Amino acid sequence: MTDGKQPSRFRGTLAKRFTGHEDYITALATFPDGKRIATGSRDKTIRIWRLEDGREMKKWVVKKGVRALVILRNGIHVVSAEEDYPRYDPNQMDYGQLWVRDAESGRVIAGPLNGHIPTVNTLDISPDGGILAGGSWDNTVSLWDTTTWQRKGALECDAWVICIRFSPTGPLGVATDEDIQIWDLGRRERVAQFNGHTEFNNALNKSLAWTPDGAHLLSAGNHNDPAIRSWDTSTWKQLGDPWIGYDDYKEINRIVLNPAGTLLVSTSCDDTGRLWQLGTGIDVAPYEDLTRVLCVAFSLDGRFIFSGGTDGKISQRDLAAYAQQTFKGHDGDITSIATFPDGKRIATGSDDRTIRIWRLEDGKEMKKWVVKNIVDALVILRDGKQVVSAEGELSGDLEQLWVRDAETGRVVAGPLNDHTDAVKALDISPDGTILASGTYYGTVILWDTTTWQSKGALKCEAWLNCMQFSPTGQLGIASNEDIQIWDYHRRERLAQFNGHAEFNNAWNKSLTWTPDGIHLLSAGNHNDTVIRSWDTSTWTQAGDPLIGHNEYEDIIKIILNPAGTLLASASNDNTVRLWQLSTGTEVVLYEHSHSVDSVAFSEDGRFIFSGGWDEKMTQWKIPEDVLAAASGDRLMAEVNTKTGPSRGKKKNPKDLLDTEIPGQRRRQVNQRVDKTRPRIDPSVFQLRAHVDGPPSTPSRLHSVNNFFNRVPLSSDTKGKRKEHRAEIEAQEVALGQATYADYVASKEDGIRPYALLFCLSWFRKKEKKPDPPPQVYDVDLMKAEQEEDPLDIPVPTRARSTQQDDIELTPMVSQSQSEAGPSRLPENKEYPEAQSA
Repeated sequence: MTDGKQPSRFRGTLAKRFTGHEDYITALATFPDGKRIATGSRDKTIRIWRLEDGREMKKWVVKKGVRALVILRNGIHVVSAEEDYPRYDPNQMDYGQLWVRDAESGRVIAGPLNGHIPTVNTLDISPDGGILAGGSWDNTVSLWDTTTWQRKGALECDAWVICIRFSPTGPLGVATDEDIQIWDLGRRERVAQFNGHTEFNNALNKSLAWTPDGAHLLSAGNHNDPAIRSWDTSTWKQLGDPWIGYDDYKEINRIVLNPAGTLLVSTSCDDTGRLWQLGTGIDVAPYEDLTRVLCVAFSLDGRFIFSGGTDGKISQRDLAAYAQQTFKGHDGDITSIATFPDGKRIATGSDDRTIRIWRLEDGKEMKKWVVKNIVDALVILRDGKQVVSAEGELSGDLEQLWVRDAETGRVVAGPLNDHTDAVKALDISPDGTILASGTYYGTVILWDTTTWQSKGALKCEAWLNCMQFSPTGQLGIASNEDIQIWDYHRRERLAQFNGHAEFNNAWNKSLTWTPDGIHLLSAGNHNDTVIRSWDTSTWTQAGDPLIGHNEYEDIIKIILNPAGTLLASASNDNTVRLWQLSTGTEVVLYEHSHSVDSVAFSEDGRFIFSGGWDEKMTQWKIPEDVLAAASGDRLMAEVNTKTGPSRGKKKNPKDLLDTEIPGQRRRQVNQRVDKTRPRIDPSVFQLRAHVDGPPSTPSRLHSVNNFFNRVPLSSDTKGKRKEHRAEIEAQEVALGQATYADYVASKEDGIRPYALLFCLSWFRKKEKKPDPPPQVYDVDLMKAEQEEDPLDIPVPTRARSTQQDDIELTPMVSQSQSEAGPSRLPENKEYPEAQSA
């Protein structure tokens, strides 16, 4: 980079490594089915790999090393250019031969096609799949008919052909050591010719890529011009500035666009790959490879990058966690990040004595407020109208608080000068009425956010590092010596414990509360580089610590996503790590080039923002599979299937299955549910709702799988709407007072069948105004059919009268029960309280 700093990196995305080749991997191509890739190597083999598990499916031994590889658009044939490798001496090279093989059997369909002397450097297929083009160091491009495999002639390029690429609209782009040429194949005519990279320090044109609309051609240069340039195909003039990210004299080997035409990947001899945003030319996600990369390709869905090189291995990288965009503008360390409640803007504070407001949609800087001192902390009021900042000098002798209007930057209040030393932390109470500001020397001042008058102070008697309000209103304070919990209304310390200070005399660096207030999480400094969870009823550690950050590097900041299922941690080890809270596992790692001081989640929980010593804020995308698992964790936490009912008021399963959990989210259930609990196949439970309605209205039969999902019925007619209402009411009766409801993802989601265990223990009266005219809704049957011993479950009868507002639920007893006594559910040793019926 021109500023001497490397951009933020993403790591932890190396999904697979395909091993088997014994020499350089020189060619790579994906099959149209998206399930396989083919690779060619100097070890004289072509191999087909299954992407699902990285398994080698086929291995074809060929006579010579493979130079280039392409798969026909129907996926039936694989074409390879093969030759021996005397290392760039044209006088010693033999004939470059093309071979066409059946993709299933490896049988030779055509070949050798001996159109070139010496080597074939590059291959491509026309957009309609009818023409194969091969470029060679003999200064020609040969064309073959892909049906007959007869040669259709050649294009005389008058220079070494290094790369050829067909445009989506038909023309053929040819990169040579002297220029870039555009050919019309129908007329065999050169329609454009320009210097390209040769104009810059006499560089070679190494690689080409067309945008999907054919409006732009991108090119990469060799070590004399290690840049990517974009050319307007209407004028063949360069568009904008070149994309620069590689060091001087580092050759770019390949560039490839993703199928959507939004991202471009480039590889270089410096053992790195880089991911570029096409619209901005920003290097959003460089990554370190383990070898010099010689070939690269995107998966058909654009999620993965496959690359091969000199180590003989194929790397599959997951792009789900690449940096979405980078916010540049600050000239100093980014010390704090805060999101606006509208989810459209974000604020940053910096050592460069500025506060900046950014628009998330496009990363544009909307406002820049120049302040008098360094910004140490930043917080936005819950209504989003005001921004509060703590500003002071590095000496820390005096810190001032300022309140500004979020739209204009006008100072609303301040300086608030009650502090006598540097302010380390700011936070807003859950109701938004109190701002707490904490200083290094352990004083917390409380401010009324309406009048901005001081409401008093808390004396913590220790060096303060972090503080955060709990959802229930308590204030947690992390100091060098302990963790303290305060009731700020009564100015009373409720709890005090060592925290990380108990482990190697570490400091407590950061805090965050779970949304239910049951756990407090804390992070330690370099003497205890872990994250610990504390039970707020006993203030003892809950479970094992989260371990992953480098030893002897402080964890600066931890924060939970809005759902309370994912934890982000920022550290001096130059990384942001994402943890799944339910399992304590690190699921994604994002890497910066310098220490990370601040981190925040977007309001919708889909992105992470981080910034630090690299003077930029990076927006990272959270992978969809991680979000899906986190959504399942939230659902399972609400129905208490993993840890049992939470403290406080219990929620009925009926309530949990109502509108607060949409059906789509309800089906995204955590796969890691306890397998020891009893499971009953949903197919043995049946529910029939009979409706006193028009004769044309049929009764509908629903399995537990359907009514647990609350799949809406068709409401084309009035009768069907009545039937729908009746079935929903029947569900409420059957499930409203279930003692336990334990279920996991449905068969449709392909994860695990629904499992249901519930006990009907008692029913309560439910107030509801009667419908005029009177209707009778009857649930007449619910059975659990077992193979050997059928199980009768008492089901309530619901009687409705127009004379009464109260609806009485009376247990219905079957004839077999009246003779043999009430039936019971199978014994449940894990939940004995569920046995009462």
